[in-house]
Amino acid sequence: MSWRDEEAPLIDEDEFMRGYVEGELKNYYLYLYKWHLLEREQRSLSCSTGGSIIRMSNGVSDGKSPQDRFMMKSAALEELQAPFEEKMDRIDKWISVLPEKYYDVVKLYTMRNRGEGSKKVGWEMDIGEELVRKRAERAISQICSKNSNIL
Repeated sequence: MSWRDEEAPLIDEDEFMRGYVEGELKNYYLYLYKWHLLEREQRSLSCSTGGSIIRMSNGVSDGKSPQDRFMMKSAALEELQAPFEEKMDRIDKWISVLPEKYYDVVKLYTMRNRGEGSKKVGWEMDIGEELVRKRAERAISQICSKNSNIL
C-alpha cells in the first residue's frame, strides 16, 4: 500500500503538532548522545601522514592513500552527524522562545526525564508536581504558537 493511495484523515492539527514537539523534545538527549558517539569516532580516526613502510599488504590495493581513506571516513561521519545537529539546533531554537520558568521545566521534565517524574522535578525546582506538568504543557503550546514553521 502506498501513502499516495490513502485519503487524508480529519485530524486536530494542533494536537498532532504538540505531540510532535513533545516527542522531539524527549528525543533531544538521544540525538545529543548519538552526535557525541559520532564525534568520538571521528576524533579516534588515526591518519598516518608519513613514516616508513614496514610491510606490504597481502591484497590488492584500492589505490587510495591512508589520507584519502581518512578523509572519506571523516566526511562520512560528518554526513551522519548532520541530521542530529539539525535536530538539536531546531530544538534549541524552539526552546529559546520560552520564559525562564517554562524553559527550566522543559529542560528538566520533558527533555531530561522524558516527561516522567514530575514529583522529583517539582522537588528539584521547589514547585508542585501538578505545576510541573502544567508548565510543560504550556511550554509546548508556546513553542507551537511562536514557531510558525515547526515541520
